[in-house]
Amino acid sequence: MIGRQPALDDVEGTPSEDSSKPARAEIKRDLIRALLLAFGVTCAYVLSIFTIGRYYTPISQFDELAQAFLQGHLNIENPSTTHDLTGSGGKWYVPFPPLPALMLLPAVALLGVEHIYTTAFECAIGGANVALAYLIVRALSRRGLSQATQLHAVLLALMVGFGTVHWYMSIQGSVWFLGQVCALMFALLAVWLAVEFRATTWAGVALAIAMLGRPTMVLMAPLLIALCVIASRGTGTTDRSVVLRRVAAALAPAAVSVGLLAAYNYARFGDPTDFGYFDQNVDFVLRTVLDKYGQFDLHYVPHNLWSMFLAGPVWEPATGTMHPHVDGMSILLTTPALVFLVFAFRKTTLNVGAWISVALLMVPLLLYYNTGWVQFGYRFMLDAMPCLLVLLATYVNKDTSKWFWALVGCGVLMNAWGVAWYFPPDLN
Repeated sequence: MIGRQPALDDVEGTPSEDSSKPARAEIKRDLIRALLLAFGVTCAYVLSIFTIGRYYTPISQFDELAQAFLQGHLNIENPSTTHDLTGSGGKWYVPFPPLPALMLLPAVALLGVEHIYTTAFECAIGGANVALAYLIVRALSRRGLSQATQLHAVLLALMVGFGTVHWYMSIQGSVWFLGQVCALMFALLAVWLAVEFRATTWAGVALAIAMLGRPTMVLMAPLLIALCVIASRGTGTTDRSVVLRRVAAALAPAAVSVGLLAAYNYARFGDPTDFGYFDQNVDFVLRTVLDKYGQFDLHYVPHNLWSMFLAGPVWEPATGTMHPHVDGMSILLTTPALVFLVFAFRKTTLNVGAWISVALLMVPLLLYYNTGWVQFGYRFMLDAMPCLLVLLATYVNKDTSKWFWALVGCGVLMNAWGVAWYFPPDLN
């Protein structure tokens, strides 16, 4: 039945003995499956690149930034392009947070920036994201927080990989998408660590690292807090002070990331709160809006809501073809299975934490001065993917409507269209 919910234990954190002490052998088997899934998805991503004939070098900038770090400075000397860079004091800086550059440091140091192809790097990160999605669903099931089977875990993971904007974003290697995909990896890692091992402090570290790619990932804190509460219950702890200490330990790394980003900004622009976005070398249309209303403003809310939930494809009379709206398209079109989230409103600690995080993540997106610019779908939805995955996992069970899985398949087809549209061969 469509609206049927899994009969989960109402007292979260008191799962069965098997789920409170998951067998190491079972976890190892899942890790092996996850590695195979990551490899398979990475190969599929690479194959999709060759299928559409996309061989051009992306505008990455993060590889050049990694080289700059190795050379002891924060600016890019002689950048390949100044588009989307921020000029200050006669120097050019990458305004986006530096996580991908930090991750690329070993490869750049070993191979040299001229031998780095960020598209291959991002394909591998994308494959890892799908594997982590699988591990999260399996861990939720082991802990008694979901009734999703192993097959369901695979299908939900593949939905993340191919039934969302994650697909076309992961095969680019471009500066606009690389930061999101890398940040998503650590956000997913945070959820997995907190659920599978109750390692909430290490989960906090992972979320703090995600913030170095997308600072707004700090708004996932309610989900992390919920997982701290559930982990405490699972160990038999009822002392509120113990729970609060666990929460504090999980959130403390986020404060470190805030400090690091503030120091990074101060070193570049003399202001700990300035990422350089306002002075960024952007398209004239974006510059006009940015100068008039600023980076965040209520003025942007109606248009952002339209792009997020209502925008559809555009009919081109001259050619007689349909194409996606370049300013964004409804997440319910690109990932139609999300409509089933209406059945994930449950008054459990996990669901409440996830929904609060989704709501908080929406705030900066609705107030932001652009929707993601030229894109397929609404790429900023990726920020909420860990929370949405958790919510869908609490809905899925053996009685889940076939319509849900049909919509997952429709999402895959829709995103295949997006990949083919976004990378036409004549652009190479």
